[in-house]
Amino acid sequence: MSEKYLLPCPCGRRLVVQPSQAGETIACPCGSQLEVPSMQAVRQLEIARTISNRGSAPGWGWRQAIMLLGALILVSALGLALYLHCVRPRLADPHVLSPGQTWAVWQELRNGPDRNLTPWDKRFIDAVADNRHWKLVWLTIAACGAVVLAIAALGKQSRPRRKIPRDPRSTLASRTQSPPEEPRGTTRQPAQTANPRAT
Repeated sequence: MSEKYLLPCPCGRRLVVQPSQAGETIACPCGSQLEVPSMQAVRQLEIARTISNRGSAPGWGWRQAIMLLGALILVSALGLALYLHCVRPRLADPHVLSPGQTWAVWQELRNGPDRNLTPWDKRFIDAVADNRHWKLVWLTIAACGAVVLAIAALGKQSRPRRKIPRDPRSTLASRTQSPPEEPRGTTRQPAQTANPRAT
């Protein structure tokens, strides 16, 4: 890809040209016809820097960073909550118990809820409570991540104001414009004010 250069116009604009256009005549928006100099002279001009189109491809900013943070929090917390749900403590399935184990479970259930708990029963109840506690914690963190993600996604993005280039001819004309001249031979008289006391 050949380098591009800026060819100045008397109106103040600068047109982008390439060395391959040497000897050609190009038209400026002001109506002037400019002849592109030789390849050696073109390479002496100012290099045209590529300007990225910010409107079509916005850069990475604080909004995208907050959205990424919220998405990471949401996905990680939901994953941990799902893992805790899958490994939660469970009672043995009665369909896989042997007749002796089923009879022992039946005897424990006959004692009722006021019976003295065995150490195994206490560990099981504590494990279930811990699992529910941490599952609730991670679900709360996931909800916070969803809120952060929603705020960043729905927030207004400030766009830089584009400066409208002024036509150098209009500014030059306004600076050099002088007040209209009065015809020669006429004298400027001061305005007379009416005297209210005059009769």
